[in-house]
Amino acid sequence: MKNKAFDYLLFGAAAFLLFAATSDATQVRPESQVLNSTSLESEIVFTSQPNCKPCLAFERDSAPRLRDAGWRIRKVSPDGRATPSFDIRVGGSCVGSKTGYSGRSNFFRWVKSRLRR
Repeated sequence: MKNKAFDYLLFGAAAFLLFAATSDATQVRPESQVLNSTSLESEIVFTSQPNCKPCLAFERDSAPRLRDAGWRIRKVSPDGRATPSFDIRVGGSCVGSKTGYSGRSNFFRWVKSRLRR
């Protein structure tokens, strides 16, 4: 139960940092408009291949919660790196890359650390 509460807290903090970093200080917009804004488009691009157990774990454990928080998840073919590999893109810029998946909590911690920069 504590892990689930931590995950929600982490998502909330990540969403807050994302919105705070990219919001327009002179205009308040409803959250649904912010998430649909092209200037705020956020996505995680990940490489995957069939039968990759860490890839399947990411898709099962983390991807649905990220989508619920407004992230776009894009699955692509391997690009020369080990799978899974992840690129975080915010507003069209890559703000972080990593290879490997070691669970939802570690992944969310990494995402949060990339959004703080």
